[in-house]
Amino acid sequence: MPMLTGLAETRSHAVQARLAFWLTETGHPRDARYVLAMSKTRLTGRVFLDSSQTYAGLWPRDPAAGLIVNLPRKAIDGWLTYGK
Repeated sequence: MPMLTGLAETRSHAVQARLAFWLTETGHPRDARYVLAMSKTRLTGRVFLDSSQTYAGLWPRDPAAGLIVNLPRKAIDGWLTYGK
């Protein structure tokens, strides 16, 4: 985990928010909080989890990072269970 959180320091706020989201989803909330604390900002604009913006529609905002989670929950759960 130190490698991921270390790399996050050199990336944009959007990338940091995406990393924090996936860290939380994979059971690493402490690391997610660390990444969000280093960014020192909560996203408020139209920054999407899936930056391709393939999924149109109204999507919830992640309360911790402010990221718009524009992926169906079913897809997120599928990715997380893949390979287990």
